Amino acid sequence: MNKKIIIIIAGLAVAMIAGTAMLIALISNLVSGGSSVGFGDCAVCAKIAELNNERAEKYVYLEENRTSMGMIDETYALRDIETVELQLQMLGEHDCSKSVKKVEDMEFNYKNYAGTYTGECRSGIPCGEGIFTGTYKLNNAVVYEYEYSGEWSGATPNGNGEYEDYYNNDFGFVYKYYSGGIKNGVRDGDGYYYFKNQYFSRECINGTYENDVLIGQSDFIEYDEYGEMSDRGVVEGDEFTVVASERREYEKQQQELQNQQIQQWQDDLFASIGNSIIDGLGDYLAGDSGGSYYSGGSGGGSSYAYSEPAVDNSAAIEEFESLAIYWEDEYYRLLQDDPQCLNYQTKDAEYNMNYFRRRARELY
Repeated sequence: MNKKIIIIIAGLAVAMIAGTAMLIALISNLVSGGSSVGFGDCAVCAKIAELNNERAEKYVYLEENRTSMGMIDETYALRDIETVELQLQMLGEHDCSKSVKKVEDMEFNYKNYAGTYTGECRSGIPCGEGIFTGTYKLNNAVVYEYEYSGEWSGATPNGNGEYEDYYNNDFGFVYKYYSGGIKNGVRDGDGYYYFKNQYFSRECINGTYENDVLIGQSDFIEYDEYGEMSDRGVVEGDEFTVVASERREYEKQQQELQNQQIQQWQDDLFASIGNSIIDGLGDYLAGDSGGSYYSGGSGGGSSYAYSEPAVDNSAAIEEFESLAIYWEDEYYRLLQDDPQCLNYQTKDAEYNMNYFRRRARELY
């Protein structure tokens, strides 16, 4: 294993252990009457507010510097964010004695989004039902838009809810929608997920997620860039790999039908060529095709000899060569579409090309 990767993994483990230990000490101090920092008379809520701001700063820093970061720097930046989110997760579960209040358009930052929160709060921290709407600007242009409506705890979406996540720049756009179980701001539990970019869109129905990853399988419907349904079936895994679909089944049926048509065409062609050869041989034996016949011998014996049948194969040869050229053109067309792809269509074209060349040579 690469030494750098080993060092990174070891660093992550140490940081997690140290972070957990510090968090336990912090909670112990707060619960046992440690000094309050003057945030709604709840020291834990005050710490959550502090950590939430720290998380927002780290997300913004990562987003603005990601392209110039090396793998190690990016890994450490993600580790720092994970450490803060772990603390938020643990502190968010505390039993706050403060009453729930409702706020409207309260300024609030979530991850790298700056926006407003409307809903239930405890000590100024989103807790209960609420809606957050935020944006993130890069080079003074709105690049990300995010809206979440649902349950909150620890300044983070937790429980059940739905979110819309939109990204747009000069290279294209990505839109995500999810409705269902949420844990620490990501998909967790049963839910519905919709994804769209400039090329296609896909909705995953009846899925179960764990830590933002699809567990098992989900029904899906896919649409082309014009919004027309192009496929439906079943996907699985975090990459939404298609395991069964109507389009695949249709393509399979069409290929089988094409193969049957080609086979029938070949059978008919061979039968026609075979009959023409037999007819020509019969004409020759009957003396109608220019073949010669003679008898003679020595020593009291006799013998009979025939010249070669005068069968004209030029038409069959021309047909086979024409078919070989057709399949050769098809073979290179498929390769040009995707030079790395050797699928069944390419292989079939190559096979037919070589087959008809061989048949033409046999008739010379």
